[in-house]
Amino acid sequence: LDDPRDAVRLRFGKPPRSALLFDLDTGRVLWRRDPTRVLPIASLTKMMTAILVADRVPRGHKVLVTKEALHYKGSAVGLLPRGKWIGVETMLHGLLLPSGNDAAIALAQRASKTVPRFVRLMNARAKDMGLLCTRFSSPDGFQDRGNHSCAADLAAMSSASVSSAAG
Repeated sequence: LDDPRDAVRLRFGKPPRSALLFDLDTGRVLWRRDPTRVLPIASLTKMMTAILVADRVPRGHKVLVTKEALHYKGSAVGLLPRGKWIGVETMLHGLLLPSGNDAAIALAQRASKTVPRFVRLMNARAKDMGLLCTRFSSPDGFQDRGNHSCAADLAAMSSASVSSAAG
């Protein structure tokens, strides 16, 4: 499970089921534990949502708060007014900081018209990125058994998320 060549040695009372520690600047793996074990990822799904939105919706554009977006389950921004247009940057903050499922739905609709089409784009991007453990079935990951990934793929998405945010 662990690799003796890793630069960092960690001991846990109860080790994680899967993990990967890497240097964001170089991509060098510093420590790992079963990094290709496939597990549910819940709200980590929102990293791919953010990556696609950053690619498909230009900065400064607006996102419509739809009736569907307000029928979310789980966590939300919670103050989104139906029928209003909100800046994409504000919506991305709502997606990632409070883990807004309402923002995830609205952003998915803005980026590709429908949530099912957006999910197809998420899976296509995962394939293009070479993510071997990852499958998406929603833009938010809320209690969604169809969303899964592994630590190695999540590390790649994390790195891409940082690049998207910087660009």
